[in-house]
Amino acid sequence: MKMLITVLTITAGLALAQGPGPGRHMGGPMGPGGPMGPGGMGPGFMGMTRVNGEPVKGAPYQAVTVMETNQVLNDGTHISNKQTGKVYRDSQGRTRVESAMRGFGPFRAPGAAVNMVTIDDPVAQQHVMLDSNRKTATKMTMQPRPEGARGRRPPAGANATRPDTVKENLGTQAMEGLSVQGTRETRTVSAGAMGNDRAISIVTETWYSPDLQTIVYRKHTDPWNGESIFRLTEIQRSEPDASLFQVPSDYTVTTPQMRRGGPPAPQQ
Repeated sequence: MKMLITVLTITAGLALAQGPGPGRHMGGPMGPGGPMGPGGMGPGFMGMTRVNGEPVKGAPYQAVTVMETNQVLNDGTHISNKQTGKVYRDSQGRTRVESAMRGFGPFRAPGAAVNMVTIDDPVAQQHVMLDSNRKTATKMTMQPRPEGARGRRPPAGANATRPDTVKENLGTQAMEGLSVQGTRETRTVSAGAMGNDRAISIVTETWYSPDLQTIVYRKHTDPWNGESIFRLTEIQRSEPDASLFQVPSDYTVTTPQMRRGGPPAPQQ
């Protein structure tokens, strides 16, 4: 169980480090359209930590995160889950994401949730995963970006939509006290592409705050997993306490040895 939790926390941390900006998708192993599949959201709460690989500086905030999933099975059974957490980002671009890890759908673990905290610290060049249930911390050194890559924006067309995807501009509206820009992407899987007898639509609606450089709302709908909604609420545009980005003094700290081209070496 301890090793399973370690793997989950490391995976979550790496997902956070790659948080995509508006119009980009997270990939994952849980199906072509699921919470961790292409276009899905997952517990990593995309887009809150970095934009184009760079930490967001000078735009501190703290907020409550809400993740909801709604699914209807073939027999008519409705499955609904809701998880809340918190996110903090300081003026230096350090982030802290708090969540109760249970998993989603068939991957939902029985029993009490595991309270997990992920800290992405570009100042100290560290990823830190805290397990408040066990009072343990796992530290990993952030890999430096290749020389010449810092601050470089993707070339024009790098985030262009796929030929089978239509992107719509939904305009601007106020949301949670912020001005947000909306987009809707509809991906169509043609009939016969994967054994399907009719076309399949996968729709992702995103509302992004240019001011905070973060996603405030995202809704993803697909026939495999139903509807997934992520949103930020109770947004406060204030500097979080610096202690939130530190490991508590009573925690046991481990530092996995990263293998080149592979996962961390097992802890003895």
